[in-house]
Amino acid sequence: MQNILYCFDENYNIQATVSMFSLLKQTNEKINFHIIHQNPKSFESLLATIEKNQNLNDCFIHEFKNMNYNFPNIKNSHVSEATYYRMFISDYITNDIDKVLYIDPDVVCLNPFNTTVAEIEKELINRNVLVGVKTEHVKNKQNYEIFERLSIDNKYFNAGVMSINLKMWKELDFKTKLLEKSKIIEDNILFWDQDVMNSEINGEYLELPPHLNQHPFEFPGSNVHFEKNTIFLHYSGKNKPWTKKGFSSPSSSFYKNIYKELFGKNFKISRFKK
Repeated sequence: MQNILYCFDENYNIQATVSMFSLLKQTNEKINFHIIHQNPKSFESLLATIEKNQNLNDCFIHEFKNMNYNFPNIKNSHVSEATYYRMFISDYITNDIDKVLYIDPDVVCLNPFNTTVAEIEKELINRNVLVGVKTEHVKNKQNYEIFERLSIDNKYFNAGVMSINLKMWKELDFKTKLLEKSKIIEDNILFWDQDVMNSEINGEYLELPPHLNQHPFEFPGSNVHFEKNTIFLHYSGKNKPWTKKGFSSPSSSFYKNIYKELFGKNFKISRFKK
């Protein structure tokens, strides 16, 4: 049984549904979806489009209730406070689950993933490591800025796909550590909870293979590469298939095709966001 975690709000109801459907298409075992959402009722009708899928075992939707938390650097951003929900996962996922795969709602699955993820999860447990993530490769000047801003040594990861040792997360009371860290570095936070996690973990993570968190800009215009080599395609950044600038990108065709298969209609311009 594969446990998959999503954290999102009403702004990403459709995208998350497309993402979940793409995983159900590529799995060879039953999936449990765990969702942390600020308004679960708003997602009920979309959930109905996938809940009878033969590869879905169950879907657990939790209403996010830690609303007294101050979400840093959200105002005037293209992301919402929901990006911080994953810091609170220990409050919502039961103790009988010791590992979980977190997926951003702007990720689609292009190829079978179970075997690769199982190997990562086994290594996490055997090596007693908290998370498996992909290092973000950025220009040297940006590296130095990130390292100095967050007081980290030499690595910075993207949190869009995370294999999480949940048992260890709870044993360390990692939620508390993240909340404390967010207060300490609040004035230096640019990339939301991803910055907080990087500052706290400081390079002590298991490196995921690139095809588990592939960004379109890494192979611009090369859909053949994605079709053959990519498991999770992550539409990171501002220009996504559902934005005006991202709609015409070649890699957006994957999202559009999955959307059409799920809903039986083409992805329309009326769903654009600025």
